[in-house]
Formats: sequence, structure tokens, C-alpha cells
Amino acid sequence: MSRPRFLFLLVSLLPAPCEVRKLTILHTNDLHARILPDDKGLGGFAHLATALRRETAGCSWCLVLNAGDSVQGTPVSTLYRGLPIYEILNLLPPDVATLGNHEFDYGWKRISDFLRTARFPIVAANVQDGSGRLLTPHAWVIRNVNGLRVAVIGALTADLPHITFPADLGPWKAVPVLETVRRYAAELRDRADLLVVLGHIAPAEEDALLAQAPEVGVIFSGHTHAGLEQPKKAGERIVVRVKSYGVELGRLDLEVDTDRKTTVSSASKRLQ
Repeated sequence: MSRPRFLFLLVSLLPAPCEVRKLTILHTNDLHARILPDDKGLGGFAHLATALRRETAGCSWCLVLNAGDSVQGTPVSTLYRGLPIYEILNLLPPDVATLGNHEFDYGWKRISDFLRTARFPIVAANVQDGSGRLLTPHAWVIRNVNGLRVAVIGALTADLPHITFPADLGPWKAVPVLETVRRYAAELRDRADLLVVLGHIAPAEEDALLAQAPEVGVIFSGHTHAGLEQPKKAGERIVVRVKSYGVELGRLDLEVDTDRKTTVSSASKRLQ
């Protein structure tokens, strides 16, 4: 066998080189209608908008996510039943958001007004009525960023019935997060390069996803107002969460292997 022919056969047996693409995801949670900064000058929507513009400037590989509880907490939200907050969010805006439990505070029917007003998709895979019909139009969306197909599955804590007045909740319930996410992850595995959960969920639900949903690469969480001092990790899989009220903007820089559909590196920051 000639040398070139031998080298060709040898090279053909080697695994194909992986393609690694970078992705930056900026994330917020629990804004709670804090239009103005606090008494220390921290947080507020103007501060958050400035930080988002700074971080996304020239960034063609950036995605912005909001993990719920955008309303309730200031007079403008109470007086106008949350709607102006979604009008302000349209000026930021997130690429994808999910619901929080406080979105139900003005009654579940008000959520339809939020959905109509928002110029961004709001996803919640596990909020459904007794027939399995979803409250939001979509359980998930796929965003194409830097040649990556990023599937974003929305989730709301299954504690919802215990932290929301029954009259406000109406026919809706939040079924278990883990089993719902795993079901949709199985459907999306061949359609996406990276699966992420955008969840307004409890720490125990974060831990369950990290331990038992290996298909999910990243969990962006809210509900608990304290940010994580350090991300939770299992290998390269990661959970991140920032402080409430717009005091922090989270930034997660990822490298994603498109062949293996996994993250190969991550770097998390909490920006003020």
C-alpha cells in the first residue's frame, strides 16, 4: 500500500474534529417592578437597561433571558395591575422570559394581557389546566445564536398552589418540574445544540434538574431572591441565579460543542 493511501485511511479513521462555538447568556430574575434604584442607588430598570446595552454591544452571540416575577412590589405595578412593567420590559427587552408566581397576583386572567403586551415569548412548560392545556402559547422556544440552536424550556415551581391564592390561580396548576423538563428535553434533543431551562423554581428543583436531567446544559433560575455566590455545577452543567430587583445582571459565557451538544467551558459573572 502506498504511503498517501495509508495516510488517507488513517486520517479517515480518526474522529471528526468537534466544532466549538461561543455563546453568552445575560440573565435576570425577580425584578418585581423596581423601576427606580434602591436607597443605595442599586438596581432599577434604567440601571439594568444600561448594563444590558453595555454587555450586548457588538455581541452577535448574546442571548437575554428573564426568569419571572417581573411584576408586583411597587405602587405603579399595584395600581395598574402589572401591565406597565411589561411595556417597560419591551424596551430592554429579553429574548425569552418565563412566568413567576407573582404574575398571578392580579388574577390569572391578567396574564393574558401580559402575554399580548410582551414583544418577546413567555414560556412555561409545566403550567397547565386539568386537560393538559398550557397557560402560555409555548412550552419552549428555540433561538438561533451564533450558529447554535438554543432551546429554552420554561418552568415554574410546583409550589405554585401553596404560594398563590386559589382565586388568582383559577384552573391552573404547576406539574412537577423535573418530569416535565425531561419529557420536553427528549423531544428537543435532535432539534437543538444546547438545552437550557429558564425556571422560576425552588433550590430543591434546581438541584433535582442538575442531578437528574443530564440532557439540560444550563439552568437559569429565579424565585429565591438571593443570588448564588458560586454557580452549582455537575461537570460542565451549571445552575446560575442573580440577586433580585435588578441589582445584578448575570453573564454566563459558554463554549458549546455542536457535535456532542454539550458545554465544554463556562464562566459566570454577577454584574452590578
